[in-house]
Amino acid sequence: MSKRDPGMWHSMDGKTKGGLVALSSAAVVVAGYVGYSQLTSAQAGSARLVEFQVHVAGAVRSPQVVWVDSETLVIEAIKKAGGETGQADLDQLNLAAKMIPNTQLYVPRFGEDAAERLGPYAAGYAMSLSGGHSAAPSGVMGGLIDINTADAGTLDRLPGVGPVISQAIIDYRNANGPFRSVEDLMKVKGIGPKKMEQIRPMVTVR
Repeated sequence: MSKRDPGMWHSMDGKTKGGLVALSSAAVVVAGYVGYSQLTSAQAGSARLVEFQVHVAGAVRSPQVVWVDSETLVIEAIKKAGGETGQADLDQLNLAAKMIPNTQLYVPRFGEDAAERLGPYAAGYAMSLSGGHSAAPSGVMGGLIDINTADAGTLDRLPGVGPVISQAIIDYRNANGPFRSVEDLMKVKGIGPKKMEQIRPMVTVR
């Protein structure tokens, strides 16, 4: 309706006026919806996963430290390092495992016994923690290791934790009582920030 012809509105009948009002209201609703959609899309885009670094080594074309996030799969991290070489034995890895901050993803070669280097990325790692179809090892609940009840052999399976540190964990809880939180592992001698980042996704306190 033109501002130069204000008399036009007064000349319209009620039905026509009602139609124009409804049309204007619909236009406002559509504009508001579009604005809301753009806002929520912008918010979703800003809520991106935090990235961290992992070291991809072994039988890859370009061994290096790459940036990933908690939803990045092993196969995707390998691609970031140029992809696997013709000597890579991918069957030893769980290609669907998700990346863990500040760890090393080692891609073994055919004929190489690299079980100790594969850690949480090994094929069957979750099954090995839960004992497969047999009874779960001491201190394992739901695939996570309970640091208050796990024995030395179970703790020893954690990345970066050998016999010395696993015994230190047991000695600490014997002297100080049960751990109140996973973060309390930082109080154990030999467990620093980097090692804690490796351990955190695999342990629990109950």
